[in-house]
Amino acid sequence: LLYEGYEFEKEPLEAVIEKIAEPSSVEIPEMKKSALADVAPGLRSRIGTRLIKSPSCDGCGRCVEVCPVGGDPKRCIRCLRCVSECPNGALAVKNRYVLRKYLNRERETDTAVYI
Repeated sequence: LLYEGYEFEKEPLEAVIEKIAEPSSVEIPEMKKSALADVAPGLRSRIGTRLIKSPSCDGCGRCVEVCPVGGDPKRCIRCLRCVSECPNGALAVKNRYVLRKYLNRERETDTAVYI
């Protein structure tokens, strides 16, 4: 099998080629739902994380430019674009205790093998 100048052995890829040629439905295992999943969904992202601005902020405004809600802290959705785009690294995220415990727990799910 030749693809734009590269040679591949077809045999190891046959299972993948079959899946692409004849797609079938995939069952995604159900995960346990958090007891708080339906409680105040609009506030859920604010409960677990906190944005922290360090003194190295020079007020350049890049965080406001990339913010989908225009930098309004009351409407913050915790997308963290401001943190990743800050040229001075002046913004950081701190997860609160409850969220840290939740993220560190072992997830109990049925395991599935996908080919």
